Amino acid sequence: MLDPPAPILAAAGAGVYVALRFFGIRQRVARIRRDVIAEIVRILTNSPKTRRVLRPLGIDWLLYYRRHRYLVRVTEGYREDRNTAALLDKVRGMNLSFTVTAGRSGTFFLHKLCSLLPDTTSLHEPDPAFHAHLRRIKSDPAFAKEFLLHYKLPWISNLPTRNYVELSHVFCKGFLEPLLELGVVPNLIVLRRDPRLIALSFFERDTVPERTFYGIEYLLSPRYPGTLPLPGWRRMTDYQLIFWYALEIERRQREYSRLMQAAGGVVCDMTATELDDPQHFVELAKAQRLLSPAVDLDALLREHAAIAKLSWNKNERPGRSFKRDFDIHAEEEAIWQAVSPSEPQLRSWVEQRYRTTGTAVAPALSSG
Repeated sequence: MLDPPAPILAAAGAGVYVALRFFGIRQRVARIRRDVIAEIVRILTNSPKTRRVLRPLGIDWLLYYRRHRYLVRVTEGYREDRNTAALLDKVRGMNLSFTVTAGRSGTFFLHKLCSLLPDTTSLHEPDPAFHAHLRRIKSDPAFAKEFLLHYKLPWISNLPTRNYVELSHVFCKGFLEPLLELGVVPNLIVLRRDPRLIALSFFERDTVPERTFYGIEYLLSPRYPGTLPLPGWRRMTDYQLIFWYALEIERRQREYSRLMQAAGGVVCDMTATELDDPQHFVELAKAQRLLSPAVDLDALLREHAAIAKLSWNKNERPGRSFKRDFDIHAEEEAIWQAVSPSEPQLRSWVEQRYRTTGTAVAPALSSG
């Protein structure tokens, strides 16, 4: 067989070289494009003022969908198809604790405290994450059970500890009922904070239901079925929507406490302020069956004191603040008037609860 002539070899080599150069250029262009998009996303994420200007253009929804696609891809990596009966038997033999809370209520602090307990895995908002599919289960409720059976419960069952504590505030937004339907009865930690303080904290973080990308991802919306009716919610201010959300969680805390007690589960009701008291934490751990007799209580109390003196997950650099002419009482009163027809006892319950614990503090409004 004759060797190809030199000109043909040269032409072939040149073709290969050009193709490789073109491919390399395309890779560099694609990398530059990704870097530019990532920088734009970073700037928008860290600039609530810019996002508010661009809100009519749907910028927060674009940011949400971009992040959502990423979360779904991450979640898919946790899928396991297991024998359902064997999986549920394994999980029922564990001691599970979840929280019913609005967030901004001491969940990360409680996660750090529960991490001190023996034979316990304590996590805040771990993957596979409930919030990755919050919006999906509102339009497709059956997926909540699928998520539990193929993602969350297999992952929990693989843990080396008997006790599992998860402090995600999204669990109480559509995953408790499917878990009970599967015959798994967890313990609940009802973690409270004054609704105004929760609303102020979310406001500072620019986390608003249906309007900002973190609010879209993590918070309930007045458009969801089964939530407190809020007529005219699209005309409400950002603060009013957040305050409505805090009241909706208060409603769920009462409802789920009754539901779990009827199912035979343990319910512990505690405020963020009460967590600072080491005895309250010890009582919580005992009630949730997280404290074994072999625990060195003196050492646990010392570790509690070391954690309690620190501030956890606070708003270091608020994304926005109130204007001087902001009438917080009028804003809240409008929401109370809107929700009271459907939940006439909610207001007296909330006011009594926080008046009793001394946490209903009216904060000074900062300028901005």
